[in-house]
Amino acid sequence: MPGRVIQEIRKCGSNNPVFMLDEVDKVGTDFRGDPASAALEVLDPQQNDTFTDHYLDVPFDLSHVFFIATANYMDMVPSALRPHGSDHAPELHHREKLEIARRYLVPRQLVDTGLR
Repeated sequence: MPGRVIQEIRKCGSNNPVFMLDEVDKVGTDFRGDPASAALEVLDPQQNDTFTDHYLDVPFDLSHVFFIATANYMDMVPSALRPHGSDHAPELHHREKLEIARRYLVPRQLVDTGLR
């Protein structure tokens, strides 16, 4: 969405937030343009210190923002957005996913829903 990065930074009230981009493997080109190119402009440390949001026409230094991007399938991530020398989390095994659910997700849901 045009202007979204700057809007969210403004909303959080910090110029050095942690910014999560979830499921970048689902980014695709269509008649509205190529969001991967826009994302590269935001994520690339070689150019994000001189980033200009063209929708809002606002220059902003994004070099202090810590970006985390996730993907379910690395082969579906546009090549320009694929990490180079970054950390990759290994795929979790079924029993590891169950343990995460048992320790963290289920207790949180019990509190949120009032169930026992």
